Amino acid sequence: VRCPTCKSLDTWKYGRISTRETRLHGSHCRDIQRYLCKSCNRAFTPPAFISTRYKYANDLLFETARLYFSKKGSSRSVARTLKLHSKTSIDHRRVLSFLHELGENCKDTKEVAAELSPKWCGYAGVDGKTISIKGEEHQFFLAVDLTTRDIPHFTIMDAETTGSINHFFFELVTEIGYPLAGFVADLKPAFIGVHENYFAKIPYQVCVVHLERKLNTLFSKRYRSPYDKEFANLYRSVIYAETKESAWKHLKRD
Repeated sequence: VRCPTCKSLDTWKYGRISTRETRLHGSHCRDIQRYLCKSCNRAFTPPAFISTRYKYANDLLFETARLYFSKKGSSRSVARTLKLHSKTSIDHRRVLSFLHELGENCKDTKEVAAELSPKWCGYAGVDGKTISIKGEEHQFFLAVDLTTRDIPHFTIMDAETTGSINHFFFELVTEIGYPLAGFVADLKPAFIGVHENYFAKIPYQVCVVHLERKLNTLFSKRYRSPYDKEFANLYRSVIYAETKESAWKHLKRD
């Protein structure tokens, strides 16, 4: 458990306190574990119970998080679902409070990699997506191991530039220990620059999904001529070919 004062994980159990808490299907009296931080020598209760004043059980917190992420609902819809299907009534502000508390106590990707020592293939799919945080645009960036489907690393950056992507790869390789042997990404100049300047010795494959989107942008389905359609079919046959020989076969046909 992480210490809320110094953020250390070097903690041990340090007694219990008794309190009444609200569960998913009613209330219950239970003991809450206290902890002592060996680094700063301060006793604390896990952060998930601090601002809620020990009144809410883990099953309610976890069900709130499950509904929010799996159903992709708003905080208000989650509150309505909990009230409808359980004996618990909480408002949308409490839902957001639960999510914030759970997120604050999560381990980052470096701590997860150090604790679990996962085995990865070394070939990663890398991509970013624009998100809005308090009205400002940022880039959510992640890498996915193509064999295990694990997410070795993710981050939020101000912009998708060659420098920021290179820093992301630096953290992925040196701090997390990912055995980068190759990566799949789109054709943005930032990725091309990173590969040419820093990772020229490892293979870089362009994502076929992004190539397909590029094709649809260049040739609108509504206004394609017969020649455009023929080119589009040839284009797909080449990029989705399973072997190099198969791709050349499509290119050389009459």
